[in-house]
Amino acid sequence: MSARAALGWGGYGLPRAGMLADNRVGDPLVELPASVVEGRSLIALEVAGDAMAPTIREGDVVVVDCSTQPLREAVYVLVIGDVPVVRRIGMKPAGGCVAICDNPRYGSEDVDRAALQVLGRVVWKGGKL
Repeated sequence: MSARAALGWGGYGLPRAGMLADNRVGDPLVELPASVVEGRSLIALEVAGDAMAPTIREGDVVVVDCSTQPLREAVYVLVIGDVPVVRRIGMKPAGGCVAICDNPRYGSEDVDRAALQVLGRVVWKGGKL
């Protein structure tokens, strides 16, 4: 089973800890700097769709920090229904937040911060030039 996070409206199911984008468990795809890895619970996902382009493109691999941490303005993998999606989170002054697509063809969505299911924060991405 390939673990993928949807950038658009498609979905590929939730990943398991340790599942890498090429279906191997435990073998690194790339060596990451210690500053990215230390003290974190990381998973790697291949992304699908174009809602976060040009920042993250279809086929890119993102490394997601699943450690518990306070929500801040950053790019996250969120779970909507059973589908993981990649979105930029923006904070609103009244305490709410907005899920933002970097691709202007897609809209942004106000989300209830208390009901938000966060798989983790994207800390690294790699892809084709």
